[in-house]
Amino acid sequence: MNGEGAEAYAAMVTEKIGPFKITMSLEVRVTETMEPSLLKAAIKGADSIGLNRITGSMQVALSSASSGTQMHFEASIEILGKLATLGAVPIRRRTTQAFAEFAQNIQAQFAKEPGSR
Repeated sequence: MNGEGAEAYAAMVTEKIGPFKITMSLEVRVTETMEPSLLKAAIKGADSIGLNRITGSMQVALSSASSGTQMHFEASIEILGKLATLGAVPIRRRTTQAFAEFAQNIQAQFAKEPGSR
């Protein structure tokens, strides 16, 4: 972690998209928080040989709603390198699907908590 109070998380992501398989090391760095309603993070990573890179950002915002709490999730990801050139459309589709699953998992986790509204 760099910077005072900055939080950084490491992840390894492996995906097979059509004939392509890629493993990337990612760093997710929290760039802004406003508890309990906002979290912004920057994402960057690369494969082990540096042919493919990923950069982007994501934001999770919570707000009060009549039925409880509403979550708004946004992600903006750019994949650069040989894989992006060869498989841009399926990669974009799979990345969108992965973030949708991430948002659904967060929602499901909150729904399981006792006493949640």
